Amino acid sequence: MARAGRYDILDACPRSLFPLCCLVLAAATSGVGHADAGGGQGAAQGSVDYLAGVMDCYHDAFDVYTDCSSGGNHFTYLAAMSSLGDAVGLTIDVCSTEQPRSGATCIENTFTALDSNWGGWYFQNGVLFDDAVQPSENWGHYPDAGYDLSGARHLRFWARGAEGGEEVEFFACGVGRDAVTGQPIAPYPGSSPKISSGYVALNPDWTQYSLDVSGIDLSYVLGGFGWVTNAVHNPEGATFYLDDIQYDLARLHEVRFLRSYDTGTRNDDFGRAMRNVAFTYDNCVALIALLAAGQTDRARLLADSLAYASEHDRYFSDGRLRNAYQCGDLICPPGWEPNGRKWTARMPGWWDPATQHWYEDRQQVGSATGNLAWPMIALVFAHDRLVDPRYLATAVGLGEWIEANCRVDTGYGGYAGGYEGSEPTPDRLAWCSTEHNLDVYVAFQRLADVTGSTVWATRAAHAREFVEAMWDDARGCFLTGTTDTGQINETVIPLDCQTWGILAMPDAAQTYARALQYAEANMQVGDGFDFNDDRDGVWYEGTAQMVLALRAVGRHSDANRYLAALNAIVNADGSVNAASIDGLTTGFGSEYFAVPHIGATAWLVLAAENMNPFWGQRLPQWAEHELATTGYYMISFPLIPPSPTPDALLADDLGDGNYYMWCWEASGYQTVPTSAPASQTTTLDIEQGFWLLAQAGTIDVEGTAPSGDQTIPLQTGWNIVAAPYEATLDSLQVNNAGDVRSLAEAQTAGWVLATFYYSHDGTGSYQTVTIDQTPADALSVWYGYWVLAGIDCSLIVPEASGGSGGTATAASQPAPVGLAWAFDIQATSASSGDTITIAAADTASDEFDGFALDKPKPPAAPGEGRVRLVLRDKDRRGTRASQRSPASQSSRASPPYP
Repeated sequence: MARAGRYDILDACPRSLFPLCCLVLAAATSGVGHADAGGGQGAAQGSVDYLAGVMDCYHDAFDVYTDCSSGGNHFTYLAAMSSLGDAVGLTIDVCSTEQPRSGATCIENTFTALDSNWGGWYFQNGVLFDDAVQPSENWGHYPDAGYDLSGARHLRFWARGAEGGEEVEFFACGVGRDAVTGQPIAPYPGSSPKISSGYVALNPDWTQYSLDVSGIDLSYVLGGFGWVTNAVHNPEGATFYLDDIQYDLARLHEVRFLRSYDTGTRNDDFGRAMRNVAFTYDNCVALIALLAAGQTDRARLLADSLAYASEHDRYFSDGRLRNAYQCGDLICPPGWEPNGRKWTARMPGWWDPATQHWYEDRQQVGSATGNLAWPMIALVFAHDRLVDPRYLATAVGLGEWIEANCRVDTGYGGYAGGYEGSEPTPDRLAWCSTEHNLDVYVAFQRLADVTGSTVWATRAAHAREFVEAMWDDARGCFLTGTTDTGQINETVIPLDCQTWGILAMPDAAQTYARALQYAEANMQVGDGFDFNDDRDGVWYEGTAQMVLALRAVGRHSDANRYLAALNAIVNADGSVNAASIDGLTTGFGSEYFAVPHIGATAWLVLAAENMNPFWGQRLPQWAEHELATTGYYMISFPLIPPSPTPDALLADDLGDGNYYMWCWEASGYQTVPTSAPASQTTTLDIEQGFWLLAQAGTIDVEGTAPSGDQTIPLQTGWNIVAAPYEATLDSLQVNNAGDVRSLAEAQTAGWVLATFYYSHDGTGSYQTVTIDQTPADALSVWYGYWVLAGIDCSLIVPEASGGSGGTATAASQPAPVGLAWAFDIQATSASSGDTITIAAADTASDEFDGFALDKPKPPAAPGEGRVRLVLRDKDRRGTRASQRSPASQSSRASPPYP
């Protein structure tokens, strides 16, 4: 009943049609007369980087071959060339496991010497028309059937001989041209004559070779690679191997989907069947994760790919999507026109050399209801962020398809599972899934919100009614759905029904919060969760979903624990495995494996970004901070709370009436009223810092993390600012009426003092962070900082600092250049202290010399009894801040501590 997207080849069907990811073998009727027959290439950010790497892995170059059934392969039609006709004296195995140079397979080539024969293979693009079951050879007789590889400079490939000493000629291009003269001999020849390596004696070890193609016309390439040899050069015959054949041509602008699994060197059933599969669901979650992480260009490419696939199905014209597509190029090669359609979206599958069949999985080429709802959710989110009406139109079309083909108005209602199997008549799935109906509910409701149509709201309610009918109040969980006959299915209770029930219906999260307790009681494995209740391993995607669901119901401590456990298993490249073991069961006949998975990785990014993917909204987070001793602290709040008033944030931790707060305005300290009417209560802005007088203890806050660069306004004089992110001072910028400069440049211009003061030991004494340190000091969340501005301007704190983001530490003031002498004067008491630096410089004047020499000190901490050193200058003028007692400024009674 769960969504399509899990490994299952039990229902695979053999097909010869559209073998786009393997190499198709075909023999020419005769080698004589062909132009080429002359006898003669970390944790969340690390996970985001991993998604980006997978997205580009087949587009940062133009592969001819990397692995059998690889999504990146091109020129996949193999045409035999032999002086004896057909493929006499030739064999080729594109799925050989004989010591591949990389990955799981390589190409094994064998030439048998028979008298004075010659022969080889040409890697062609080929053509496919109408209802053909496999592509045909193209020696230049068909138009519009070649690749444009303009811009490539080299064709590189790896080769090794079985024994060493084998002599082989490698070449590219030249299809439809005379092998010697290069002149056209076919009506639609390739744009360049043959480029050859000449005969090369191979080494027994893998060796890289290169053909320089920088000076030739590559605008129309029919044959991307080939080899030929003869009995003269190999009187005993020859066996040799090829691997990793590619042109150095990047195509990063092209639409494409991400490969769901990194099968690596696996060549078992799972490795072969899943090598090129890009599940639609996985790519939708990746799209949302990339948007959450600010990767808008990549998210746009995925949204464009979803829209393209919906518009360019190889058979249907109703706007549906399939459960999976092939990674690498999304679009069929030029000259391939299945069912008379150009540029259609490629389907996944695999080549079985034993049976000589191309296989497609019935589930992968089908259209499951949930797998069409997820693109709707992702595309509406993309429409909101990227403002492209095409995305909304595609989502509407998918919604209409679900309504027309999957709606159920009997029994429990809802929407049925969709369709499975190949065209033209896939099988209808009569069962109804709780998970799918959760997806449909959100997808339809989001369309209702965007379009304002009550039709979509009514349809959303129809899906939600089914979900609510699947709630088992006795057990406190959502059941999986109904069977083909309409009976409630209780044989498997999946984890994702529980987590998605919370995330998809946030208005009822507390009502259904027991579903998470059910998951903990029945599916927990260590600090992770299984897909079902047999607890045979950890399903990492589901564990990330638990993190978000727990946050949605306010269980932040548990969410943090599971997120920490997830971060601990992230692979070095930033990927997350699908499962902790091979063969983790789901109860639905499918399994997960311990290989890197786009879906699991994207869900970890969402958990780290605290993003609910159903609604495109960040969930509340929770953070706590310890006050080590009773006293005065400069603080700020790292989250944006739903009720940003002091009592709402602090009273539960410190007790009502047991703390004081002050903010700073131009006239001096102002008491922050904490129990006044809401209209008079100061809100705790994410950009603002405060003084807090409190007893020792732990304070916490629940809220939403800020996103994007934060701009903090500064008024001339002293300001107490927040640290919304961990950020090094050298990553900060200052904006003066549109003139944006680095903090160091702003200090030179006299805009801002690049030394910030903070007080966080309870004594009211100051320590500093400064850009003059190497490396520059860092701001820390939960701290407030004094910042001195020479003019009205704004401080820009970037979301991602280039520095370490470590905790601020005390820094001694470096002596400015040109000082003749300098010394410090200190004064201390039992509870506080203060220091001033006195120095002399030849360049000093009687007036203010700028922040390079004169560094004013911030106002003293609020309250009486603070030690304060003051060096008065009768020639200087300025306004002293009020130093009234905190108690005299407050409407509350004095606290029972100093």
